[in-house]
Amino acid sequence: MLRCHSLRGRLGRRLFSTSFSRKDGIAVSSVHETEADGVGQFGLRGLHRPSDWSKISSKCIEQCDALVTKCSTGSTVSPIVLQHLDELSDTLCRVVDCAELCRNVHPDPDFRSAADYAFSDVGAYMQGLNAHAALYDALVKLEASDHELSAEERIMSASLRKDFEQGGIGLGTADRGTVVALNSRMHELGSQFTQNLQQNTLKEISFHPEALKPLPSVLIKSLKRSSSDPGKVIIPMLPSAVSTVMQWVSNPTVRRKIYEASVCHPNTEVLKQLLNVREELASALSFENYLSISLRDRASTESPMRFLESLAKEVEKKARQEVRILKSLKSEAEGAGSGVHIYPWDRSYYMAQAKAKLSEPLDGSSLCEYFSLSSCVEGMGMLVKSLFGIDLLECEASENELWHPDVKKVLILGHMHP
Repeated sequence: MLRCHSLRGRLGRRLFSTSFSRKDGIAVSSVHETEADGVGQFGLRGLHRPSDWSKISSKCIEQCDALVTKCSTGSTVSPIVLQHLDELSDTLCRVVDCAELCRNVHPDPDFRSAADYAFSDVGAYMQGLNAHAALYDALVKLEASDHELSAEERIMSASLRKDFEQGGIGLGTADRGTVVALNSRMHELGSQFTQNLQQNTLKEISFHPEALKPLPSVLIKSLKRSSSDPGKVIIPMLPSAVSTVMQWVSNPTVRRKIYEASVCHPNTEVLKQLLNVREELASALSFENYLSISLRDRASTESPMRFLESLAKEVEKKARQEVRILKSLKSEAEGAGSGVHIYPWDRSYYMAQAKAKLSEPLDGSSLCEYFSLSSCVEGMGMLVKSLFGIDLLECEASENELWHPDVKKVLILGHMHP
């Protein structure tokens, strides 16, 4: 099936470079070269305001339609079909990947919402291509032809053909339509899940500063004051804020209120629907379950469960010891009998307390010089170079490319071996 990483991810690099132009040493997809108003946010040409996402997704689909036509209507069988498919995948993924990033990190909710719609539109289009009979036929004809394909071309062709087949291309028209609809529904539910999480972070809950002890006073002073009660400060439901409260605040009532407010209840129903759709998809494709689809050609469905059971057995004794420690600390802090249960809002706080008691006290300020942003980025660069042979080089961003002053642009250079 056509999906992001199916082509580039499997082969580790682009098969063809002729479909790209080079500009300032950076590969720029042709889908963006036609935009007249310059490189915008996330490196996408034309992305300067939320409404531009609609234009970009429409242009992406328009160019993909042209590539599909080239692949499926040519009378001559040629390896150029693979080049068109590669460009098709890249054109889709460049928009989908940027939309995915934008809808998760952009500070402007209008940008996030517009990116989410673009992600859904292009994603739904991609699901339709997964059941495109003419694309599949073009691959089959190429493999059956007399053309000599390179090793990489054979890998690519066989991989795509197998993905099409395991995606239901061999089903009848009606059943194939069902598979496309189920895949699209999964895509929609994934988008809904993300939207719900983003909406949940907009919630706020206020407390008197005394209730937030022992949070550092400088941190409490940095919090916004409640407009309805200036004597209270506001805790936003951002993951970083919730995590800080859970680890620092000793008041169990405050921790419980923060925990309950941070839980995204609508996503419980979304997950239930997603599990049902996955089960329907597995049945439609004649798989035992969705796990069988995910693990095809990689491992048996029993392998993950064996691994988890083995891991659970290895850590069970240690885990029980740690739970006893948490319960003991809770009893000391909240009174006898309170340590019978460790609730979700207790775990982070008492884990932090346990670590503080079991470890030698450290002066946090003495560690700061070792964990500055520049030091951490440099350390990460050393790690990925050692593991993957990849260099991370900070480079200057084009005008309007960044969506926040704190964002840095990094050029990734890989050392390919022939």
